[in-house]
Amino acid sequence: MAATRPRLPDDTVFYSIYPDSTLSTSSLQSLHLQILDHLSPLISDYIWQHEPFNLSLSTTAIPHLHGHLRFGDNLEDEWFTVFLLFEISRAFPALSIRVWDSDGEFLLIEAAFHLPRWLNPDNSENRLFIRRGDLHIIPKASLPNPTLVDSLKFLINNENESRASEAIQSAVKSKIADYPHRAKRNMHNVRVRVPVSVAQVLKHEPCLISLAVEGFYDRDIDTMKYAAKMERFLSKGKEEELVLVNVKMSRAMYAQLMQQTFQAPKCYPMPSRSGDAAGYLEAELGMKIACGFEMVYWQRKKEGDEGKGSTWSKYFESLEKSGYFEGLIPGSKEYKRLMENAEEYYRKSNLFVRTSEMLSAPVRRIDEILALPHSVNDFRSQEVPPADDDSWLYSGEDELNSTLKEREKELELYNSKLKSKQKSNESQNSGPSSSKDIDDFDPRDIAKTMQAFVHKVSSYKGAEVPENRNLEEVDLDVNRFMKDMESVMKDQGCQDIADNDDSEEGSSSDMDFDEFEDGSDVAEEDNSDGEDTFMSSYSDALNSELRNTSLKKSFIHANEEPSKKSEGASNATDGMDEDFTPVDVDLNLVKNLLESFSSQQGLPGPTSNLLGLMGVKLPKDDDKDGEFTRDRAVYNTLKAQMLRNYPRMMMTSKTIDLLRNELPVEQESLFLSGDVKTGLVLVDVVNGFCTVGSGNLAPTQPDGQISEMVDESVRLARVFCEKKWPVFAFLDTHYPDVPEPPYPPHCISGTDESNLVPELQWLENETNVTLRRKDCIDGFLGSVEKDGSNVFVNWVKSNQIKNVLVLGICTDVCVLDFVCSTLSARNRGFLAPLEDVIVYSRGCATYDFPVHVAKNIKDALPHPQKSFIALLEEVVIGLKMHNAGVIHVHVLDQRIHVEDLMHHMGLFFAKGRGAKVVSEVSFGALKVP
Repeated sequence: MAATRPRLPDDTVFYSIYPDSTLSTSSLQSLHLQILDHLSPLISDYIWQHEPFNLSLSTTAIPHLHGHLRFGDNLEDEWFTVFLLFEISRAFPALSIRVWDSDGEFLLIEAAFHLPRWLNPDNSENRLFIRRGDLHIIPKASLPNPTLVDSLKFLINNENESRASEAIQSAVKSKIADYPHRAKRNMHNVRVRVPVSVAQVLKHEPCLISLAVEGFYDRDIDTMKYAAKMERFLSKGKEEELVLVNVKMSRAMYAQLMQQTFQAPKCYPMPSRSGDAAGYLEAELGMKIACGFEMVYWQRKKEGDEGKGSTWSKYFESLEKSGYFEGLIPGSKEYKRLMENAEEYYRKSNLFVRTSEMLSAPVRRIDEILALPHSVNDFRSQEVPPADDDSWLYSGEDELNSTLKEREKELELYNSKLKSKQKSNESQNSGPSSSKDIDDFDPRDIAKTMQAFVHKVSSYKGAEVPENRNLEEVDLDVNRFMKDMESVMKDQGCQDIADNDDSEEGSSSDMDFDEFEDGSDVAEEDNSDGEDTFMSSYSDALNSELRNTSLKKSFIHANEEPSKKSEGASNATDGMDEDFTPVDVDLNLVKNLLESFSSQQGLPGPTSNLLGLMGVKLPKDDDKDGEFTRDRAVYNTLKAQMLRNYPRMMMTSKTIDLLRNELPVEQESLFLSGDVKTGLVLVDVVNGFCTVGSGNLAPTQPDGQISEMVDESVRLARVFCEKKWPVFAFLDTHYPDVPEPPYPPHCISGTDESNLVPELQWLENETNVTLRRKDCIDGFLGSVEKDGSNVFVNWVKSNQIKNVLVLGICTDVCVLDFVCSTLSARNRGFLAPLEDVIVYSRGCATYDFPVHVAKNIKDALPHPQKSFIALLEEVVIGLKMHNAGVIHVHVLDQRIHVEDLMHHMGLFFAKGRGAKVVSEVSFGALKVP
């Protein structure tokens, strides 16, 4: 087995350049300079995403030049690098060049449809090279297991033999055909208004714009603290004058700046939005660049002083692997002592010096530039050209479609060649065997083949058709097949079919997912009484869940007589409605497979492709009446085993119904006429909780409960503002240096996460609205000022509010905490004349924080919002797909924290503390005094 390779970064390309003859160090240095001089016209004006094209000398056993380039989110940098390597190979024929990334020999991916069958990721190492402007592949027949030395010698002596085919050359070179013109098109010029210090830096080092964009785009809680102060690039604060300059950057950088919402620091001199729109956009982009410079400057300065970059991380990992810490608990006295010794040794090493110099190099260069004389007048008189058209930012769909069409053409060409080859094979194999008696066909062969495919453990390469399959065509007489299956079902029953399968042919269903995961080699006996009992129980539970949904109409239900199992079967369906017969899982699976095949209308499709790979050829669906779906036969051997092994997950909506019955929350209707002074309180209706994709705790897709909460908040807020009734809105706003465990960073001050949702931003201009940013869960505590006064208490008293109507998110967290604190303060007489705290159930919601997200954040607790019904619907829909046996096996394997349950519990506890809970809010006319 080959040694495990170290994991490479996902956003970095690596390359090595090997001379044909062994060169001395001085000769290698000369070659280095010649290559850079040759590339200079191509790269001098190019702005790289993170770092420029670079080469270093290596004097190992094979002296060569090498380098790596981090391209980040800009794949153009990677392909431009490939183009440069091809250019080097053309200009310097006596060189062999390798290039790879985290995907390995990624150039081969572009030529996937043209590669020889023997070439795969396992044997491609030391085989792919660029030489004399062409791609070369070392043949397997010549070098079965090539070392780097062997491959380089082979290239020198057998250059013609190793040259890749024209199809491979064309596929790879098409990716770089437009360079270097494409590299120029990838640049974008934009007008921005920036502080004079930023303009000075960009004037002398235009390439440092990549550093600023990186600092802005990769900002975190720690670096945001630097942007809040702007000590280096905004020394005069709001008195600083902004200057207009032209900045060149890559399109990827421009998109990163444009697509992120970012609120300017309080000290930054931003113009008014109501003024010139173009001028405001120039200032906003300049502000993002300035903040990026500020953040990355101090971050690099700190890292340079500490000398701890990726090199320290690798050094620390090596200490752990070597057992240096002797299993001591981190933080213990002895552990700290060993850590101090390790850090002291690291600081004295050459590694520390090199790392420190590398990290602080941009800081030193910025300091040098800002030390030069400069003023606002240096930039006032210069003429700034107009910005480039950025319509490409909003029309990327065209480029995507063209790329997809190219891929489709490649696939069509590949399929056409494959079909012609198959036809050729069929014509050679045609003969008496193709007209064999239909009586020799056993329908169970299809089931066996399908089971073998579904239960085969696939490698990282993906799903593979089991070996030793029967490649001969199977002719299927549909009428005969259905009659045979009906006869088997009536005469022997499902259990007998399974027994025959086990005894005569050997069932492929003996292994299930749990056995694969556990590594067990012992096969369980299939179709036992226990399995029948579970499958019957599962079907009953499925029926119960589907009873009140529209999904039940899309399923075929079993007839009463065939559904009667052996005596050990469950009788749980006795309590169900007589007209609601059980769902037949097997029949539905077969039905949907056949319907899918029928919908292909004779064209290639997923069902025919899947069955075709297994040697099964279904006849054309010429029956317009849909004979496939009319007959009610069951493939007993095609059981939904994915679900069979998860009885522990059978939590249904009955659980919630039971809790609602045992812990009821009686809800009233609220009619507001103005007779009693009522104040509206909105809790955290901000982007960080409500707007899709706006942060760690924001929904990842549109959410019905949150949408209804926002709609109701907008409706009530508009009525309250029209009537000039008091409104109090809490905005969850946290500061980077003040964490809120166990929750991940969210609603950070200065970001759009902490702002009201767009539908409510108009509240900022309403005179009857009080906005309060809070840095804690409980809004009541978040209203406390430094002098001990409470903004919310003052609001209640000054407006003589008797009723507080509460809406917001999250019902069981922030809303509940605020309600409980307010009720306690009322009970102690701190909130006179307040009488009632009213929670509007439809105006509240819970946020979504799934388990898989929580696992990736230290100390965070999951708060998944998705209900079991939604999960069940996913599984049901999955059963209607062709890969039903595997698609949702992991969906159920998680702790289910039901949205309806948590919402209900939040309301229950609020009511238990003394709040009123209402499900409707309506308004009447104000009474004239």
